[in-house]
Amino acid sequence: MEEHPNRTLMFAEKDAKTHVLYWLNLNKHSKDSFRAYLKKVYETIGIRERYFYKRPVHALRHIGAHRLLELTNYNYDIVAKLGGWTDTKTLKDCYGEMPDSLIMNVVRQLEN
Repeated sequence: MEEHPNRTLMFAEKDAKTHVLYWLNLNKHSKDSFRAYLKKVYETIGIRERYFYKRPVHALRHIGAHRLLELTNYNYDIVAKLGGWTDTKTLKDCYGEMPDSLIMNVVRQLEN
C-alpha cells in the first residue's frame, strides 16, 4: 500500500475484471458476482463447511484474520489495523486468544 497508494487494481493486469470497483459493484446475486466466484473457489479446493457458502465474503475475511494472527504471532494491534477492526477486543472475542502452545513456546525461549 505504501509503494502504490493510488492502486485501484486487485492484480497487476489493467483489465476491467481486475479493478476493485468491478468486484464491489457486481450484483451479489449474479452468477458472475464475487460471492459466486468465491463459492467456486471453495468448492474447487474442497471446502465443505456450509458457512463458506452461506457467507462467502465474510468467511474469506474470517480466514484472513486467523492467518494474519498466526503470521504475526497473535499481534492483535497489527491485525486490527490491517483488517480494519476498530479495536483488538473484537479480534480476541471473535477469533480467540493466543493459543497456549504459542505461549509455551515463548516461555521456553525465555528459559534459554
